Amino acid sequence: MTELALPGVFLLENRLLCERFLRSVSTTSDIECADRQHDPTVRRVVLAGRLMVRSILRQVVGFDPCNRLRRSFLQKPYLPDCDVHFNLSNSRKAVAVVVARGHQCGVDIEPLHPSGNLKDVATAFMSASEYQNLASKRTSHDRSWFFVEAWSRKEAFLKALGVGLAFPPDKVEFFPSGRSTQDLWYSETTGLTVRTFRMLGHALSVCLHDEQMPTLRLYQLNPDCLEVDTAIETRPASVKHTGIHILDQSFPFPSQGVRQ
Repeated sequence: MTELALPGVFLLENRLLCERFLRSVSTTSDIECADRQHDPTVRRVVLAGRLMVRSILRQVVGFDPCNRLRRSFLQKPYLPDCDVHFNLSNSRKAVAVVVARGHQCGVDIEPLHPSGNLKDVATAFMSASEYQNLASKRTSHDRSWFFVEAWSRKEAFLKALGVGLAFPPDKVEFFPSGRSTQDLWYSETTGLTVRTFRMLGHALSVCLHDEQMPTLRLYQLNPDCLEVDTAIETRPASVKHTGIHILDQSFPFPSQGVRQ
């Protein structure tokens, strides 16, 4: 078994998964959760995501966390009395899990959608400045990528804070620096940094404590055993930009979403 370097993001493609295998190694609780989904594609990613979390945490903490996992009052899963933190995201085509020590983390993976009419959805989660930036993109392809990356960045950031979409996403603004390429964003208010990647036809955003981001590693999982298969090479990040602004400071952030 490959030794894991943390923080790490672990990726799995849905098209490679076998539901029969997943069910054979899942708990009754996992299967019951997955069976609430009528779509077999979604069932597979639900099973895979839950198994990935347990498999990775078992390797990191040295025991099966199956019966120890809890949820915060805002429904973020966590492992009590442990300095290992994790977060899960999935689309119909892929699953992503982030694991870090000592600090909260967040991840979101979103598929690239056809551009269509993005206005109604965009205005619901973007600030006025972000929407203006979206509208300024010249091609539908550029608008689609801007849209999905903006969404994934906000979800990853809010999930790391432990509040998720309970906090109005249009009140968090990722303000660009003016550089043509930007994938690294910093929040001075929270000490969190978000990095966005394009891979597997998705926008993948990861949120970590700022000091941990330089050591982030990405891994591909083997679908036959849900263990690390290969490390994924990534290009160097862009220069960090202090560009995450919380526009509504009155919102009472809980302690990472976990009741103490």
